[in-house]
Amino acid sequence: MGSLAGLQLHVRRSALVFAVLAVLLSFSIVSYFQVAGYQYRWVRCIDHFLDGSLYGGQPECAQPPVVYAVGAVLSLISFGHLQAASTLLSIALNIMCLVFILSLVKSGRDEVNHTLSAMYCLVILPLTVGNLATLLAAAFMMSGYHILKSGMGVRRVAVASLLFMLSLASKVVALSGLAGILVVYFISHFSLSIGGRRGLDVSFEVDSSFFKNAAALLFPFLVAVLALKLLYPQIFVYTLFSHVHSEEMSYAQAARDIILTNPLAEGNTMIFYVLVLASILYYLRSRDPTALVYVIASATTFVSRYKPVATTSYLFASHYVIFPLFFLMIISGRYLNSLRKEDLRIQAAFIMLLAAVFYGEFHLYGQPPTRKMISLYTPYTRGLASDVALMEDRIDGVYFLIPPNTGWVLADREMRDLLSERTPNLDMSLVDSRNNPPEEERSIDLGFVPGLKHYNASEGTYSDSTALEEQLADEISSGKYGMIFISPKSYDTQIMHAFNILDRSVAGRYCVIYLPTFRDVKHVRHYTTLLFNDTRQCTDMLFRSKAYLESVFDDLCARDEWVANQMVWGTFARNNLQLDVKCDSGVDTLDRFREAKIADHLKIPVLLALMTAWVTVHMLSKYKFRFRDGKLIMES
Repeated sequence: MGSLAGLQLHVRRSALVFAVLAVLLSFSIVSYFQVAGYQYRWVRCIDHFLDGSLYGGQPECAQPPVVYAVGAVLSLISFGHLQAASTLLSIALNIMCLVFILSLVKSGRDEVNHTLSAMYCLVILPLTVGNLATLLAAAFMMSGYHILKSGMGVRRVAVASLLFMLSLASKVVALSGLAGILVVYFISHFSLSIGGRRGLDVSFEVDSSFFKNAAALLFPFLVAVLALKLLYPQIFVYTLFSHVHSEEMSYAQAARDIILTNPLAEGNTMIFYVLVLASILYYLRSRDPTALVYVIASATTFVSRYKPVATTSYLFASHYVIFPLFFLMIISGRYLNSLRKEDLRIQAAFIMLLAAVFYGEFHLYGQPPTRKMISLYTPYTRGLASDVALMEDRIDGVYFLIPPNTGWVLADREMRDLLSERTPNLDMSLVDSRNNPPEEERSIDLGFVPGLKHYNASEGTYSDSTALEEQLADEISSGKYGMIFISPKSYDTQIMHAFNILDRSVAGRYCVIYLPTFRDVKHVRHYTTLLFNDTRQCTDMLFRSKAYLESVFDDLCARDEWVANQMVWGTFARNNLQLDVKCDSGVDTLDRFREAKIADHLKIPVLLALMTAWVTVHMLSKYKFRFRDGKLIMES
């Protein structure tokens, strides 16, 4: 047992030592200290935070302000070593969150504490690497929840309220976890009793401390929200409204679609239902309110993540779904601790760890997690991968047709790699590859830029241009480049930003062609923009590309209808020239390959196997099976 700034922590020393070592080792394995501790797109926002211009026309600065404030402090105290300081802070915050979980579980058993630490490192920690804003939000949320669970005094509640506000001011998606906490906290002050001998007698009572605690919880929170609004008038537009502006589906529609989804055919929905049902059953047995917090937080997250993309989310896949997992860890630890028989606890812990290994995202740096590794080596996935590789070879083969260059060619890094592999006619020594250094990247999320424009919060400029971008714009204007290639991922390259500051007449000098570029997912851009100074080269390339794509079209159609019609036919139609072929094969290799890569087809079978294992272990511990007179007898 220990204390942190007056906060009582119920953690054994052996559990604390194991937790610290587990986090250090796991963080090292997952990141290899090669992942930026502080995202480069946030670096530029620190200056806007310091000069008071944050949320004043910078669409790349759409996070709540805490992460920028922390970045400013870390830059100051680390003497400019922001990345190293951010990585150390991320490790410390992971240890802090895990310690809060262990303290809330309050187990005196090493097997329970060590299992929880291992599960945290397998499931939660991988989702936090490179996501400092999420970690800050989680740490504030867990510290507030710990304070709230350690006493009902008005001061404690007020402090918890401010911590919850800091959590929301670190990452808006923390709202799912906070919603669960606040709903359960408020209903804990109400009691409903039904009884009566002669008739139905229903009584509803409110705890005498309800109004006092409600005021202590809401007043500091609302005052902090008002202060942020006064300090940053556009804060809600940048951090909330612009993010949901393009979402057409309502929460009710999302919930209805999820309810109508067949869980036996959709692994993510099945896992969601099983965990929610297990938590409800655990609550009915233990009356542990944290189980209700998880149910509400998990349901809120599942619906809110379905809403933007109309696709169910995997509950262990990203930092967007991380907040309910902290409460799942707590109830898992308490359930494990409630098992009286040591052998049953060890067996249950083993099953939990197997589940964490398979469903979690823990991985060696640069390698896929265990679940995906298993799937990638199955004959089914390897067969799909072969078809996908063939489609890539056919589509990107169009770049073999690019004519020789006699002068400079401009391309971003991704396009240069493709050209060096696929285009034997180019003199690569004359290919000028331009990308911004990491610290100058904006990494604009184009999904919320329309929302900023809708609310008149952005003029459409992506922050001030850099000296390198202005220099490149001058070089393009001078006619230095005979060909310019802009890849599908060009939205944050020097080339794109240079074109944004160019006069429109400069772009008008070039003849433009759009060609398909293979990418194995559907919801991203699949075309490359080619600009030629020489109109004859441009026209020749256009018609040679048309003939080539028509020659491989049937091969593509046989493997994936969407690839043939959208990635190839649809892209080429941008040139105001249509291919003389269409596809109606109905084959959908890309989606099946995507599901196979993330092991979608294995989620339900493994879940059923783990549930069967647990029921078997539980039955064997509770009952004895013996043969008597040739019959199997079950005795309790």
